Amino acid sequence: MNLQVENLLDYDVIIIGGGPAGLSAASILFRSGVSNLVVVEREQQPGGIPRHTLHPGFGFSQFGWPYFGPAYVNRLLRECQNVEIRTGTTVTRLDPGGTIEIADQSGLKILHARAVLITTGIRESPVTTQLVTTDRPWGTYTTGAIQQFLHLAHHKPCQRPVIVGSEWVSFSAVVTLIRQGIKPVAVLEENPVVTASPWGERFTKYMLRVPVVKHAQLTRIFGKESIEGIEFFQMGQNRVMECDSVIFTGQFIPEASLAINSHLEWDDGTRGPKIDQHWCCSDPAYFAAGNVLHPVESSGVCGREGKAAARSIVDRLKHPSLSVSRIPVEIDDPLRYIYPQTISTPGNNLDSLQFRTRTNSAASGYIKVTQNGKEIWKKKISTRREQRIRLPGHKVQIDELKSLAVGFTEC
Repeated sequence: MNLQVENLLDYDVIIIGGGPAGLSAASILFRSGVSNLVVVEREQQPGGIPRHTLHPGFGFSQFGWPYFGPAYVNRLLRECQNVEIRTGTTVTRLDPGGTIEIADQSGLKILHARAVLITTGIRESPVTTQLVTTDRPWGTYTTGAIQQFLHLAHHKPCQRPVIVGSEWVSFSAVVTLIRQGIKPVAVLEENPVVTASPWGERFTKYMLRVPVVKHAQLTRIFGKESIEGIEFFQMGQNRVMECDSVIFTGQFIPEASLAINSHLEWDDGTRGPKIDQHWCCSDPAYFAAGNVLHPVESSGVCGREGKAAARSIVDRLKHPSLSVSRIPVEIDDPLRYIYPQTISTPGNNLDSLQFRTRTNSAASGYIKVTQNGKEIWKKKISTRREQRIRLPGHKVQIDELKSLAVGFTEC
């Protein structure tokens, strides 16, 4: 391939990823006077997951209207109509100082920017990683695959699917399928309670008339050429359910391979890049926002994070500065992760950013923040598995910070 080196001062900001976080960030940057920017998107069309998600509810927190996925993407694109968006372009390498390598139809290119924002989103764990005995018949899908079949290919690959998982995306898949005239046989959840809110379970059971089967661990998929049914273990018994396909939902992980294979520090808990309170990575030329930081938040949350990161980038472009040190935020079990994972000093007190964390399982107790060994905030909470917990950031005094820890004591 030809290696074409572009002007190293060509861009003020490069955004990697054209989903809700990236497009929301681009609109804020452009409105703030940063016109020399580009969004790099590997798909042929920008928009991310909502582009092929056929149910309402997108964009209400951003635009005050519950758009369907494709309409929500169109609204984001209208907000970015004057922004350069390179589709069909894959970022292949991140180098220190804001230099990246991209590949498109014309070959390899090197781009540079004063700030690079990573918003590459998430991906579902592939079906091959599921520990289920199977005769390998045709008919296993992920949520993303089934949505692309329905919306992009206009093809109905099943009529009587079983949905495995009970996250919000699982109930979203139920709505999408029913709108296409496909009635799911059931939703299976191996835990005693659903992962999403109980409202999602009630809506699915009583409004959509789709059973939600809990304590159900999928053990086998059987069939010859195509799926004929499943076997699952429930309350000490093996049960059989007829179906023509199985849709595995959830189990998202950040699409953070770029960060993992680069010089940037990444977090074992979130499986995404580490950031500070300014959404800045370990290299001050790189920022990150949206689901690349965590599994998994709604498009609205990702959009707000993209906007917050964009404002930090605008401030950094106007007032370049380097932090003296980065102080890690420590956590204990049962907390699974927290972000931001570090606090850069010196800096202003945390009055515009909240810490976000999740537990490994449902828990009830006290969550507390300790600064320099002294408890500065405490609250009693009850949380479900995978429920986001938000902590107030304004309690942390940056100018006095030496250590910071977030703990959870179960009742």
